[in-house]
Amino acid sequence: MAFFYPMSETAGPNSIFFQNKPLIKFFIFSPLGIFYAGGFAVFVFFIISGYVLSYKYFTTNDRKIIISSAIKRYFRLTIPILFSCLIAYTCLHFNLFFNRKTSLLVNSAFLNNNYNFPPNFFKMIKFALYDVYFKYDTAGSYNPPLWIMPYEFFGSFLCFFLLLFIRSHRVRIIMYPLLFLLLFSFKGLFLNLTSFLLGMMLCDLNTARNTKRLFLNKKIILFIFFAMGIYFASFKPYSVYLYGILNKISIAPLVFPSNIIFYRYIGAFLVVCALTHSKVLQSIFSQKILLFLGKISFMIYLLQVTVLCSLSSYIYYIFYSLVNSNKLCFITTFVLSFPVIILLSWLSYMFVEKKSILASTKISDIMQSSCRNIYYSFKAKSSSLRLS
Repeated sequence: MAFFYPMSETAGPNSIFFQNKPLIKFFIFSPLGIFYAGGFAVFVFFIISGYVLSYKYFTTNDRKIIISSAIKRYFRLTIPILFSCLIAYTCLHFNLFFNRKTSLLVNSAFLNNNYNFPPNFFKMIKFALYDVYFKYDTAGSYNPPLWIMPYEFFGSFLCFFLLLFIRSHRVRIIMYPLLFLLLFSFKGLFLNLTSFLLGMMLCDLNTARNTKRLFLNKKIILFIFFAMGIYFASFKPYSVYLYGILNKISIAPLVFPSNIIFYRYIGAFLVVCALTHSKVLQSIFSQKILLFLGKISFMIYLLQVTVLCSLSSYIYYIFYSLVNSNKLCFITTFVLSFPVIILLSWLSYMFVEKKSILASTKISDIMQSSCRNIYYSFKAKSSSLRLS
């Protein structure tokens, strides 16, 4: 929603815009900016993905789980993605996107740069089924947040590969730092893949009960991790409030493209580390409303930009012609759009995402059953040929 507040994307802390709005300045450039740090949320998502994908195997040591999860992964992700792209295609086909008109009012590059192409049903299908993982193009994206899907897809299979072929806990503990060094040396795509490796490593340590050796069972250590994680994740490249020291340290270019990405990466790791080991934090984040939002979070992620570029942009554009006040337009747009995003995400979770989980499980069962039948049939024929 920040895209609808003029100058919030581009203005620095010393600009006239923020000098006249000290509370907004504090919210964006202080550690409270954690709510505004999109890159942090992406890294958290990647790390948690690595943790969750590894958890069942580490607790059961059953290799069948890895094979089943690997087969299900494509269908589990693609069905909700296809649904979100269908909604975007419909909006594009019937001219329901108002983001470009609204971008002129709020000076938002993000709103201006999306959905600037004619709708094509077959290209949309190809995008949702193939391009989104293997040939993602921002300019022709039917859902801009899907830029993370190549990383999510290949990161998932990196975890499956490591779990399948490196079964010994002791060997994995040795391999983790070596794999980090290898992936960091390539940068680019491989930099984001290390987030999955972090999640897998955290899960490995947690399920193997090695947390005492690393003092991760100490409340004070976990509190420091969580606080420092929030601090790092909220980093901005300006020497304001508490970030003057961090802006003087430039170790990020050694591996990371920028200090922002580096600190948000470290912040995400510390926060997830604290959350996965602290019972206190887990109880706090286990409130019903947070569990509900977590349950529908994937659909929120998939649908939010489509709603912002259509309904939200329309509300802002129409309301601005009536009141000519950016502040009132922003508040009105937020109040009306937020419940729509939540309701649409919940309905999509109930009737699309949950169905995709069941469908991917059935597909996995059918494929595994077929492979077993082929294998045993081939084995039987081989035996009969040897006997004859």
